[in-house]
Amino acid sequence: MAEKYKWCEELPVVDYKDEEGKEYCIFHAPQDKKGVSVEKFNEEVFKRINEAKRDNSIPIASPSGPVLRNEKELISCNLSGTVFEGNIDFTRFNSLPPVDFSFAKFNGDVNFSEISFNREADFRNATFNGEGYFFKTTFKEGLFSGVIFNKEVNFSGTKFVGTANFLIAKFSGVAYFFRATLDGKADFTGGAFRWANFL
Repeated sequence: MAEKYKWCEELPVVDYKDEEGKEYCIFHAPQDKKGVSVEKFNEEVFKRINEAKRDNSIPIASPSGPVLRNEKELISCNLSGTVFEGNIDFTRFNSLPPVDFSFAKFNGDVNFSEISFNREADFRNATFNGEGYFFKTTFKEGLFSGVIFNKEVNFSGTKFVGTANFLIAKFSGVAYFFRATLDGKADFTGGAFRWANFL
């Protein structure tokens, strides 16, 4: 998958090859082909996030002294295309760095409740096969265009400070946006809902 997702080029491969003989890193290997438990895989995800959080706090060196990074220079935590093995709970983090979950596949329940995404949170074209919990989560920039929620998703009490982009998002289960606040623009153009609560 390094041909598509360049960020994993240097990562070791797991003990699995597909029918075409292609190899995969632990993040992009199919479910049940990673060779580790759900808990071990989740720890690898958390390790990558912690590394991004640490790197974001390191100033850039220059001849005249340290120069703080601006938002464009901040290192993102790239998890695009990741195949999540099972349930995962991100509530150990109070906040997350700029993170890219685009094209990710969440095969279990996922919990982002009460977390602040202080910068961009990219979930474009991600698939949630389990339940999604974003209860009282704060987004500065939430990109959810093309996302697929196959089960219940809960955005109750969530705060969207900047743009909330749900273009052509598909909600196959119940979608709760109860008491969610939208300070910026929200776009649900082309979205498909089975049942939603925006009260």
